[in-house]
Amino acid sequence: MTATSTTTEVAAFLEAAATVPGTAMSACPGWTAHDLLAHVVAGGAEMLRLVTDHLAGRPPTATIGFADREPPVRALAYDDLLAFLAGGGLLESVEAWAGRDVPGRVRFTGWEMEAASFALHVRSELALHRWDLAGSDEVGRALLAAPELTEHAVQALSRFDAIAERADLRLWAFAATRHRKVEVPLRVDGTPDVVIRVGSGATTIGFAEPTARAAIRTDAAGRLLLLWGRRPPPVHGTVVELDAEASAAAGAWLGPR
Repeated sequence: MTATSTTTEVAAFLEAAATVPGTAMSACPGWTAHDLLAHVVAGGAEMLRLVTDHLAGRPPTATIGFADREPPVRALAYDDLLAFLAGGGLLESVEAWAGRDVPGRVRFTGWEMEAASFALHVRSELALHRWDLAGSDEVGRALLAAPELTEHAVQALSRFDAIAERADLRLWAFAATRHRKVEVPLRVDGTPDVVIRVGSGATTIGFAEPTARAAIRTDAAGRLLLLWGRRPPPVHGTVVELDAEASAAAGAWLGPR
């Protein structure tokens, strides 16, 4: 599967969403399956608008925010949202962009992305929100374990300017009160660590080679869930080896989920 192919994630998400009613509770606090699907469709429609304008040579416009783009979509029936996602054209537009000699990037939620990054974001959203509906089954764990989705998360959590999961927003209160740097490595055997660093009012996230320092150990799918503010269930084998202050930072990172 290439970075610009979202076929697997689209099919897996649609299959999971079709097996539950719109009133089913999801793993997103306070959201039903209908709320979650509306979020996915509204975001996809906005990306489709921006990419289509770019392909047509129209001047760029600002991303329409969550508060404005989601309410009209939430008014649609669950089956209509499923049908839109199945045939909404987002995959075709992103892959058309990737396959044409079209210069430039498209700005989405504060990050100027190339076609490959757009496709990775679509894959990430569908894999994560499929987990919100179906949990850590075999299909979901395989989707979440793709290393390119972790690479995308590290970039997105620093560059997107209007998401609740953004690194500096999630740890702002904790970081603002700390005068020494606290590091929270997220470790998966055989891969570089993803290290969250907080202190002196600043937060950064990036890759680093593993060392002997304490870490949160998990599997590849569990690490992606942690990065996006989810709490992996025991099947991911997540173990916290951190001291009290680093554990507090990890708790602040995770938030209420």
